[in-house]
Amino acid sequence: MHPERFSFFWIIFVTLGILLDSYVLYNWQKFIKRYNYSKFWYLSMWLIAALVLAGSFYSSPLLLSLNTNVSNSRFFQIVAFLWYLPKILIAIVLLIKDIIRGISYIYSRIRILFQKILSKSKPEIIEVNIIEQPTPPNRQRREFIQKVAWTAAGTPFIIATNGMFRTAFDFETYHHNLPIKGLPSQLEGLRIVQISDIHSGSFASSKPMQEVRRIIENLQPDIILITGDFVNFQPEELNITFPELKKLTAPLGVYASIGNHDHYMSINSHELLKKGIRDSGINLLVNSNSIISVDGSKLNIAAIDNTGLGQKFGRIDEALQGLNKAYPTILMAHDPTFWDNEIRCKIPSVDVMLSGHTHGGQVGVHILGEDLSFARMVYKQWAGMYYDNNQVLYVNRGMGMVGPPIRIAIEPEITLFTLTQPENKG
Repeated sequence: MHPERFSFFWIIFVTLGILLDSYVLYNWQKFIKRYNYSKFWYLSMWLIAALVLAGSFYSSPLLLSLNTNVSNSRFFQIVAFLWYLPKILIAIVLLIKDIIRGISYIYSRIRILFQKILSKSKPEIIEVNIIEQPTPPNRQRREFIQKVAWTAAGTPFIIATNGMFRTAFDFETYHHNLPIKGLPSQLEGLRIVQISDIHSGSFASSKPMQEVRRIIENLQPDIILITGDFVNFQPEELNITFPELKKLTAPLGVYASIGNHDHYMSINSHELLKKGIRDSGINLLVNSNSIISVDGSKLNIAAIDNTGLGQKFGRIDEALQGLNKAYPTILMAHDPTFWDNEIRCKIPSVDVMLSGHTHGGQVGVHILGEDLSFARMVYKQWAGMYYDNNQVLYVNRGMGMVGPPIRIAIEPEITLFTLTQPENKG
């Protein structure tokens, strides 16, 4: 998959954005005209919508892959998402209102029709009745409710702004025991940090990566594993995080695998990216493995090239070639769908598979201790730990962003695993 194909999804987003803008701003314009406010309040919104639309096309993935000024493109991309996404909630409220109004209108027309039919079937009787007129609606109350509703419409923009500029880099550290059956005593308590989906192009500066490095240093891991998606579309994006990646160290090494976005470029650019990753001191494994020795015991670290979303670069046989199945094996595979398709119940020698890719959906809500996200609708394994007998899959929520440059209730993740024996349930 290349930026040309990725642009298809961007066009869908922009098209939906135009429809949202048209619907919401049309209702906003009616509100302004109803109360004889200045035309400025709706004309200015239409002008901003036009400018955002132009910026959206400027920052499309296709142009982003050709444009050397990534920071400008990224700026317009942020503005576009900040302008479009919050309107979803506003549009839902307006749509409910219009549906209720439409149902009321249809009901009133049907009622009038039945009244006409009944009046024709009855003899005409002249009666003098004192009819109590219904109380006219309280116009002031209705106007107040409408004004409050449009004021509250700004809330989604506040939430989105907060998710974009504050919580987007509010890195959360997850601590997990990682059970491995038959784990040698020499490996008990070994500490492994996983980060994933750096997406260097999503950072305006190196500061977020500096914070990540400081957090990892404080965790004092024995091994660091990075499960793909170093950049969005260009190898040059790696320059943003390269100085901090170079400072990442662990006693038993820093290892990485390739993600889908690391392939969204030409073959030459892909080779440059791999060279850049290796130049930072990271042991990049591409359908290959490494054996780590600890006090006379061994731990197998393997990694496949990305397989998923139309990409089939992974060669699991090559990745596991030469490994002794008697030792624990941790596999890095960027896309979690690889677990069900190739590993789970098929290759029992893989004790643990570490993935990323989903970002946890980036946007969600916390309800009764559960994270709800659109990613749950797309991926069977979308975030956190999954078990099947003695095999384990962990899906990291990622630390960078792609698409919407925003994080709401799905914090960017740094994971610390402690290797341990499974609990004896017998």
